[in-house]
Amino acid sequence: MKLLAGLTILMIVFVVFGIHTQQQILGLASDMQEMVPNISREINNENWDAARNDTARLLEQWNEIQDRWDLFIVHSEIEQVELYIARILSYLSSEDKAAALAELAALNTQLSHIYRKEMFNVQNIF
Repeated sequence: MKLLAGLTILMIVFVVFGIHTQQQILGLASDMQEMVPNISREINNENWDAARNDTARLLEQWNEIQDRWDLFIVHSEIEQVELYIARILSYLSSEDKAAALAELAALNTQLSHIYRKEMFNVQNIF
């Protein structure tokens, strides 16, 4: 009986931890995605300094969360996000509007992919 109670408690702790982790990942991915339209607007308006500042803030936010995500998300996806941000900053420095917008769209797609992949649904279980 003690074994069953212990296993039940362990299972509950595991499920609660999983739900908490999932909610954190979804929230952070959503927060990062919310920054993308603003950066895109600044690039379209050729407001390069503001776009660089917002992208730098996005990079700071990314640097804070990537270490936590290493445990739960495939490393190649994490590396892709980092590469997209680095490319965006490079294109902003050279004021290459088309390339910066393309990389920003790719970053947004990658964040959407991470969000959908981490979301709890039947497709992700089977």
